[in-house]
Amino acid sequence: MAYGRLDVFWPDGKFETFALADDNVSVGRYSGNTITLDTDTISRYHFAITRQGDQVGITDLDSANGTFVDGARVPNNQKRPLQGGEEIQIGHLRMIYHAVDEGPTLPITTVVEDTQRVRRQTPTFTVEIYGPEIAVPPGSNTSAEIVITNLRDEARIFGVEVIGMPEGWLRVNRPQVEVDPNDSSSVLINIKPLRQSDSTPGDYKVSVVVTPIDATDQRLEAEITARVLPYSGFGVALSTSRVVSGEMFRLHVHNQGSAGLPLFITGRSKGDRLQFGIPTPQMILAPGQRMVVQGEIKPKKVRLFGASHEYPYDLIIRSRDEAGFLVAVPGRFVERPTLPGWAALALAGLTVALVALIAVGLLIFITAPEPDPTITRFDAVTDTVQQGQFLTLMWEADNADRLTIRVNGEVVADNLPPDMTSYQLDTREYQGPVMIELLAFNGDDPVTRALSVTVNALLTVELFEVEPARLVRHTVQEITIRWNVPGAVRSQVEGLGVFSATPLTQNFTDAGEITDLTGLADESFVLTLRAEDLSGQSVTGEVQVVVIEPLCAAVDGDVTIYAAPDATANVVGTLPDASTRPVDGRSADAAWLRVPLEGGIVGWILNDPERVECGDDFAPEDLLPVPTPTVEATRTPLPATPTRTPTPARTATVPQSTTAPPQSLPPAGPVLPQSGARPTATPTAQG
Repeated sequence: MAYGRLDVFWPDGKFETFALADDNVSVGRYSGNTITLDTDTISRYHFAITRQGDQVGITDLDSANGTFVDGARVPNNQKRPLQGGEEIQIGHLRMIYHAVDEGPTLPITTVVEDTQRVRRQTPTFTVEIYGPEIAVPPGSNTSAEIVITNLRDEARIFGVEVIGMPEGWLRVNRPQVEVDPNDSSSVLINIKPLRQSDSTPGDYKVSVVVTPIDATDQRLEAEITARVLPYSGFGVALSTSRVVSGEMFRLHVHNQGSAGLPLFITGRSKGDRLQFGIPTPQMILAPGQRMVVQGEIKPKKVRLFGASHEYPYDLIIRSRDEAGFLVAVPGRFVERPTLPGWAALALAGLTVALVALIAVGLLIFITAPEPDPTITRFDAVTDTVQQGQFLTLMWEADNADRLTIRVNGEVVADNLPPDMTSYQLDTREYQGPVMIELLAFNGDDPVTRALSVTVNALLTVELFEVEPARLVRHTVQEITIRWNVPGAVRSQVEGLGVFSATPLTQNFTDAGEITDLTGLADESFVLTLRAEDLSGQSVTGEVQVVVIEPLCAAVDGDVTIYAAPDATANVVGTLPDASTRPVDGRSADAAWLRVPLEGGIVGWILNDPERVECGDDFAPEDLLPVPTPTVEATRTPLPATPTRTPTPARTATVPQSTTAPPQSLPPAGPVLPQSGARPTATPTAQG
């Protein structure tokens, strides 16, 4: 039965997987290993994976280049534990160890998730991204795949960048990959959130950028979603396991998980001989939070005389989340009687005298009417509480034999002991105005006190989106922003300064829409939504707006690039058929498009839809107009009309004034006449 799996990723993109079933698995290039890997970059016997019981570990076998686990070198001949999801690096090989649990488990509900698939393309290459198929808790790992297809007839090198998660959570097996002509290569993204309490659960937007090294302006960007689940972790300990009469016990609790942890603490003893007073038996620990819970222990039957006596007890800590775990912390309570044993003899003489008095008192007590219960105080620590938090109720009641608490008419706690003076109300099931009642019984008819509190709903960003989510550089565009945060009284959108200088009102409430917001963006940016409710609770949401280059491609043959927006200007280059170039502006009439060239030079191509095809993200007319140079038209010289006094051809001169003055030349250089041509004067009409 396999206890683990080892996935091996080769530099050329090859992938292998090996099941681990033996208790001792050796890995190296020698054929005598359990797993043989044919590469000179590792040792003959490089490392071993061993299992002892439920413990799995990796040991470096004194290899030449070392064994690295999650970036840290494993000391020679020292075992390092493996939990699952670790990245192992040896030589040029990258590996992932997966733990396999084949033991019986409780049935769980399977979450079916759609595979994320994103495709982007240019005329020269395409990128397909297959997002992670499963959500992953911290400490475990999942992966995404990038498939790059080279559509050119020569090999190209592509750079791969992945961002969007905290540092150390993302690893790319090949940040640069060479792709053969008309072929595809895969790049794997390993997603492994760190197992620590600040690894916030939720959906993370992961941006993938693929850039050809030889044409950095042709990069492709895409976004996938990685879902991180919460994980549970809990620590508990007593300051001292032995508590003496009159002392308080101190229980240390620690939420080591990444989500809020609701706890309920009670006590128990053998024979039910002890009673426990815990002022705050219910609480919610934030991720990583530590707390000290204090309480008092008393014997139910107090011993006035005699020697000290010890009672074993347990403090019971139960989680009130889906995990529902139960932890018992043992301790011992030492009862020390008030008086020593000899004092009993001294008091024996008084007993007889007291018996008569007690009998008279009992007679009076029995015949006296039973007093009515009273509630002298009933209040809460606050009249406004956040949903999901515990609300502390406090009261003072006399002459009651039991207490009951009702919320909105429903009993939530019954038969509470009459000496109880506080209660922690769980507010997860309530929202808005809540009526709370305390009933004190001494017979059938209770005395009732009531109070009202407000439970504010948890703030959640249900909607925050931008349309379009992708903008084009050098174009003026309109965007629409929408959001919905139920329960918010104030909200604002931040980060628009990089797109538009138009001031926005910040008096938004729970939901809104900003339309027809016009602006210009040069780089990708992030918008942040901040919302707040009446209680001061706040929540944020983010959305990324990606800015791409405007690209145009030549179709149906090569396209000529001119030095100015004029077909008579100098030719400075050619846009080959089916190739793509970015454009960064247009002429005033949008008949020409400006193309940046190497060395800071710019050229111009004719905006002919039959010859030039631009991306679907923009229309050429949306580009910003830019200043255009002028050029002198090149015309075929006309022969001079002969006069009575012929002028020798070699001494012909250009007159100082003509019927049409020449235009200024473009910066790219003048258009020179052909060799041998002679400029002539334009003849004037004879009177």
